[in-house]
Amino acid sequence: MSLKDKLRLYERAAGPSPAVPAGQTLREMGGTLVQTEHGPLWRFDATYPLGRRRVAALREMLPSLLRHTGAKPVELERLLFFDLETTGLSGGTGTYPFLTGIGLFRDGAFRVEQYFMDDYARERSILAHLVPVFRGADALVAFNGKTFDIPLIKNRYRLNRVGGFPVDLPVVDLLHPCRRLFKRLYTGCSLKSMEENLLGVRRGDDIPGWEIPDVFFSFQRSGGTGRLPLVIEHNRTDVYSMLMLVESLGRIFHSLSVGNYTAIEPRLLPRIAHHLYATDPASFLEIAGLIHEHLRTDRLLFKKYCTALKRSGRIEDALVFWRDDPSIYSLEELAKHAEHRQGNYRSALDHAQTALSLIKRGLFSEDGEALSADRASFHGARFAGRIARLKARMARGGRVMREQAGQSRP
Repeated sequence: MSLKDKLRLYERAAGPSPAVPAGQTLREMGGTLVQTEHGPLWRFDATYPLGRRRVAALREMLPSLLRHTGAKPVELERLLFFDLETTGLSGGTGTYPFLTGIGLFRDGAFRVEQYFMDDYARERSILAHLVPVFRGADALVAFNGKTFDIPLIKNRYRLNRVGGFPVDLPVVDLLHPCRRLFKRLYTGCSLKSMEENLLGVRRGDDIPGWEIPDVFFSFQRSGGTGRLPLVIEHNRTDVYSMLMLVESLGRIFHSLSVGNYTAIEPRLLPRIAHHLYATDPASFLEIAGLIHEHLRTDRLLFKKYCTALKRSGRIEDALVFWRDDPSIYSLEELAKHAEHRQGNYRSALDHAQTALSLIKRGLFSEDGEALSADRASFHGARFAGRIARLKARMARGGRVMREQAGQSRP
């Protein structure tokens, strides 16, 4: 969104607020005027039947997803899916959530409720009406919610002086596991990217996110509702897509928890391995053993694998990889092994000198991997220091041997 477009939105928002259009227009769009103790509210409802098998699968897979996102166990019916459409992206006091979408499990179906702020004065009523809904949940499910939606809604509750919002309600932000698993696999980790690449879903006549604030301003200014149904559908799809993400991510993490790696799409395994390196070393080693071809092309994964082998006591397996890999990384590991584990300074010196020779040629590996000038300078200094230390140790060892030999003479 260009600066010109942003300024245009605020210019339109600055005008006088017109009369709210007749409710018949919103009814024709599928809205319902709901009478609540806090006043009448416009709500849009959608129900997605799930079926027994799908619900059963969700129940089975949900604990694995929650565990990998650091959340405590939560019953399916106690999850609240949450997404906002707002008048801007700054998140400041002038940003209003004019459409609040929530998703809940009810009677074997996924129900999406959307509350539309047809007038600014309606915001406080919507917030008050949703307090028991938030308090009835054990966790919120959102996408980028920790950064935007959750801080914004908390701020709106404070500004409107509506009490009762559970500020310590745990948040399962699906953006974070998506980034860990798919950051290098897909071009982006937006919800739209996850829909298209992971879920295989392509939206039809969808409205770009940057146009959404202007739709609300147009509605407030002149009662224009031409594009409002697109915003309602956009938000509803966001909420339902989060449910599908929970299913897909849950399936992946559940397969990991039971060791069923063949059930995971092969191209995901390298990214999953990176994720598991720090959280589950045993599973990391199992998966890495299935993707040997990636260990040769992903240097970081190769290094993690060999480090994990060392830490697990499988030094002989690590040696096989180092000896078969003509890179300065493997040469350094071989030099360390020879020096510290075998006490063979001559062998350690040979490995270090071979590595320094590669560095002077601007290479990371004999296979042709290049080193940048700054990295070559950095590694060159390191190996030069190692070589000097080894030569000094060998010289001291030679002197000791000569002295011992002289003392043993009659």
